[in-house]
Amino acid sequence: MFVTSHHVEGDAVVVLTDTGRMKIQVLGPEIMRVVQTRQDRFGSTETLMILPAPATAPDVTEVNGGLLVSTPALRLRIDTLSGAFTWTDSSGRLLVREPHDGAETRTLEEIDVHRPLRAANAHVTNVQGADGPKER
Repeated sequence: MFVTSHHVEGDAVVVLTDTGRMKIQVLGPEIMRVVQTRQDRFGSTETLMILPAPATAPDVTEVNGGLLVSTPALRLRIDTLSGAFTWTDSSGRLLVREPHDGAETRTLEEIDVHRPLRAANAHVTNVQGADGPKER
């Protein structure tokens, strides 16, 4: 996967690649949300995740051979040739990175997410079991 272009769109940086697109949002100084799709646009289906509203669009800078997306506490460098991510803190200390040397990387595949078949008006009872609270 290689990066073809990028632009700021509202509260996010959208990165276009040869295999799709990524959206990077800053949810706080130490939290970035990265969404990837192979579709022409990002899904609009609501999820069950509760996320804080994005603070502001992240700072994005073109650097030698990549893009640097940063907050006051976190940096994400995306290699434009391999698409590999390198996460560092604000002082440059390495947190985690993907292989940059052409080694095999994991490709994310699209999956269907199925919701439980419980009726919307089903009665739910909260009980305390030996291993903690449960819903029945």
